[in-house]
Amino acid sequence: MAGFSKRKALFLFILSCFLLLFFNSESVQLTARDKEYLLRFQHDWHLNPSEAEVHKDFNSELNFISTVHDSIIAEIKHEEIAHSYFGDVSYYYNNRKGFCYDRSVLMEKMLSFYHFPFRHIYVYFGKGEQKPGVFAFFNKGLLSHALTEVKTSRGWMLLGSNSNWIGIDSSGHPLTLALFRNQLQSKQLKLVKKSLTGLPPFWTSQHNFRFIYGVYSRHGGLFSHQNGSIAAASMRPAFHVLPDYNIRMLLYNFFN
Repeated sequence: MAGFSKRKALFLFILSCFLLLFFNSESVQLTARDKEYLLRFQHDWHLNPSEAEVHKDFNSELNFISTVHDSIIAEIKHEEIAHSYFGDVSYYYNNRKGFCYDRSVLMEKMLSFYHFPFRHIYVYFGKGEQKPGVFAFFNKGLLSHALTEVKTSRGWMLLGSNSNWIGIDSSGHPLTLALFRNQLQSKQLKLVKKSLTGLPPFWTSQHNFRFIYGVYSRHGGLFSHQNGSIAAASMRPAFHVLPDYNIRMLLYNFFN
């Protein structure tokens, strides 16, 4: 069909498989325990408790998002944790460690707490400088990364998960990952100047990549159950062969 890209065909195939197998995850939703510990983070990071003030204008949004982002990158050390703790805000608060997907989900939960729409991104790479093929998503030993986009009053804005760079160009325009990638590959990327902390940004060594909104783990290695309750972990094995995903976010691959 004219105008129907290979990328969209891949997304359609993946979405169909996921729908049939019912592995949609709701673990991105906030629990009462999440909210309790988000309030503790709010206090520790001196976040504005007024949602109305945070959303007053773009600068207010940007200041809040940047503070949350800086705090998470500075305090959540790069150390692997058991997958059963993925998304557990109390664990992140008490232990202050995790990988890129842990930092992303913690950012997403704090953003959600302040009613910012967000979307989780699964990024995957080719070998060396080679761009991954359309179906490289299914390859063994796939190198991948997790990122987050947050919706501001000026549009969607990308956030790093291993260092605190933000997707906003030197003119003040927010960048989605698609725009970010286009500028990166055309060597026109000029992000807003910021003192970076954390690990080197992924794009300093990886320029060619593909991405999918809404996939959390390609082999189901993060969610041990469907409802996000750690206490219910015995309901489903901690590792399975099917991806963890969120249907609502998968739809962004078609309508974005």
